[in-house]
Amino acid sequence: MFAKVMDALFPDWRETIIGTSTDGEKKITGRHQGVTLRSQAQNFISDERSRCPLICDTRWLNMIKVTTWFDQHRLAVVTYLEEKKPNCMPDDSWWILMLFVHEIVGIAAILCKSLQKHGALLCNQHHTLKRMVLEINNKVGIFGILTEAQRGAIDEATHQLSDSGNYAVAFATVSGCMEDLGMFVKDRLSAMDSRHYETLLRLSASAILELVDGITAVVAERTEDNEAYINTAPDVLPHQLVRILPRDFCIYLQRHRERLDYTFNNEEIENIER
Repeated sequence: MFAKVMDALFPDWRETIIGTSTDGEKKITGRHQGVTLRSQAQNFISDERSRCPLICDTRWLNMIKVTTWFDQHRLAVVTYLEEKKPNCMPDDSWWILMLFVHEIVGIAAILCKSLQKHGALLCNQHHTLKRMVLEINNKVGIFGILTEAQRGAIDEATHQLSDSGNYAVAFATVSGCMEDLGMFVKDRLSAMDSRHYETLLRLSASAILELVDGITAVVAERTEDNEAYINTAPDVLPHQLVRILPRDFCIYLQRHRERLDYTFNNEEIENIER
């Protein structure tokens, strides 16, 4: 309808229009990726009765929504792209890597939800991050933390070493993890030439090792300046202290009374008990 109106008003509009923008962002469309393609995309959305969520690559929970949409609609999307052949059409490597990321992000998303619960504590964050690394390592076959001797024995022809040198993964286990994603991925891996196949494995291995390195480096405890708290956290945290019965707290005070006397007077110790 739009094209018919423009043809009637200004027959040369396809040759003249440079771009359009409605929201202030750099989402410019033009002659080859313009109104016609967006109209076709709208038809696809109408046919599928679903729209892909906008991605925000700084949030796990948003990323899992996007990758889940592509996973659920992958056959329809592939069929549509093969028919329309837009310039932005992804290759098989993109699909495989996206579905591989979807599998890993699924692990992180579940654990991230537990950190967003009301009343989440610092100690929960520490244990959740360690569990996240453990589950990702088990899923993909990552091993570490490596000793100096283990690091030196890594064969770079068959393994990828993380930038930190703490973790490594065999390309064979990454390939096996990809094949576990199903026939959609396995068929595309089989059709891929050796050069692209090796590049995909190295890219995937590097990405997952970078993720594990990043999670391992996260320090939940912060200083008053919001810097990483490098000292060891106290063995007893405030939320544990408030649960102690008064009679039990008195026992602890009495046990350490001699040490407290060096720093506090009787009135101050009395206030501690209260």
